[in-house]
Amino acid sequence: MPDPTGSDGFTRRAVPADASHAARIRDEFDHWLIGNFALGPELHNDLLLAANEALANAASYAYAGDDSSGTMTLDANYDPARNTLTVVVADEGRWQAPQPPSPRRNGGRGIPLIHALADRASVEPSAHGTTVHMQWNGVRHTPGTPR
Repeated sequence: MPDPTGSDGFTRRAVPADASHAARIRDEFDHWLIGNFALGPELHNDLLLAANEALANAASYAYAGDDSSGTMTLDANYDPARNTLTVVVADEGRWQAPQPPSPRRNGGRGIPLIHALADRASVEPSAHGTTVHMQWNGVRHTPGTPR
């Protein structure tokens, strides 16, 4: 069944994995959410913050120590039959096991935050990169809303 938003969702592929591109993708994703869904402020913020955390992790950690930065991807797809929005952020870098949060070190809170914000979330490291799957239920498309 085609997506009622009139598209296959929101996709940004092979974007340079750095902070400025992560911010740009986040802003574009935010506009797509606003233009296509009736989200309350809490759900809207949960979606945006979780996607931002996954993008920030890819930009900060996936290619750390490499001579050049790699790329990251964000795909968001809406299932109208289930009123479910799925967001996937992926990179092709190396997995770095999360370090526990500490007062002396920034970081270590992103993955637990993603799990807390999404209805379902998984982080899948592999030899070919890391994929973060996030899903929210009860998301309603706003018919006739321009993108």
